[in-house]
Amino acid sequence: MLNSVAKLILLALLIRELFSFWTGHPFDFELWVRLGYYTVHLQDPYGFLPAVPGLSFSYIFTESAGATIGYLPFWPMITATMYLLYSATGVQNRFFYYFLLKQPIIVFDVFVAYLLYKYIEVRKPSSSEWALRFWLYSPFTIIISSIWGMFDSVAITFLLLGLLSNNIKKGFWLGVSIFVKSIPVIYAIPISSLKLKTLSLSIAIPVLTSSIILFLFGWPLQQVAQTLSSTVIKGGESMSAWEIFFLLGSVGALKNIPQPLHLVLGLLWIPALLLATVICYKRFGFKTDYGQIQSLIALTLIFFIFKTQINEQYFLYLLALVIIDVAIWNKNRLRMVYVMITVALVFLIVNNFLLLNFLSPAIPSIINSIDSFNQVAGVVRIAIKSVLGLLFTILNLIYLKIQFSS
Repeated sequence: MLNSVAKLILLALLIRELFSFWTGHPFDFELWVRLGYYTVHLQDPYGFLPAVPGLSFSYIFTESAGATIGYLPFWPMITATMYLLYSATGVQNRFFYYFLLKQPIIVFDVFVAYLLYKYIEVRKPSSSEWALRFWLYSPFTIIISSIWGMFDSVAITFLLLGLLSNNIKKGFWLGVSIFVKSIPVIYAIPISSLKLKTLSLSIAIPVLTSSIILFLFGWPLQQVAQTLSSTVIKGGESMSAWEIFFLLGSVGALKNIPQPLHLVLGLLWIPALLLATVICYKRFGFKTDYGQIQSLIALTLIFFIFKTQINEQYFLYLLALVIIDVAIWNKNRLRMVYVMITVALVFLIVNNFLLLNFLSPAIPSIINSIDSFNQVAGVVRIAIKSVLGLLFTILNLIYLKIQFSS
């Protein structure tokens, strides 16, 4: 007989699989479709990737857009593996390919819930199943993984494995997490507990692994570096108060920001995080479980406040951490967590045209309808997002205040 945990996981897995093969983001998931195909065919994934006949469903890319991915080589390798598996089956059906592309994302998303359960079970068993349920059945996590098709859950899995490990293993798992998606680099100092070997390993793994892959495949280092560096200062639509700048620009109320100022604003999050790291060390310390989790939460909130572009999937990192915080130490913060996830969910829905964006794999023509709607009511949509982004930033500040005043 299956125990309750296994039943919860299997049901959550089934729910995600029901959405796996016919939904996806018209930009990101379409990019994965192309990425798998062209990486297998030895084309540079950091350059323009044309539509794949018989597999592509969205045609929103243009060659003038230049490079298309801003990640280290981990994800091109995964999508290539899925395409090889698709080719090996002999099944020529694009929805089967979409299904395969979603599998790593879905499996790791469910695994995140299990790791949260294990982390909490050791420290407060009575709250472990609540945490499992919260992650598994949150509409936000389901949409991001099985419907949107974003792979942040993979990075979070290795981040949690780092938190569950000791000494040098922390550096190894964090290094893998950074290799998957570079966001976890903001956690390197607290998780390493200022141990130089652990910190060095967490940085060396993504750097060396990426360098080896780039060398073996012959992908141009300069273009890769330009693509990755552009994400550091990238602005635009954001689930934060920075969305107001995008609104002002869309109505012509804000002229082009001078390049030096754009650079300063884009880099502001780095000194803010460094200063916050010092403050967290003094306030919480990095050697206890409590100190590490509180520090990671605070750094995530600072990142959200100062980074000029915060995408909805970034909230998953904060969500995993605050679930641990609420389950073990600060149950009184649960209401705040519910408010934050509600605001993030509403932003996600509005930003993706009431989720119609995600129907594009099954109904490619819906993109034209969305474009027509956006021409008529796009400013209203951005205005609503600006209010939600401002509210989300305010909630970030409130959570920080609660952390440092308790």
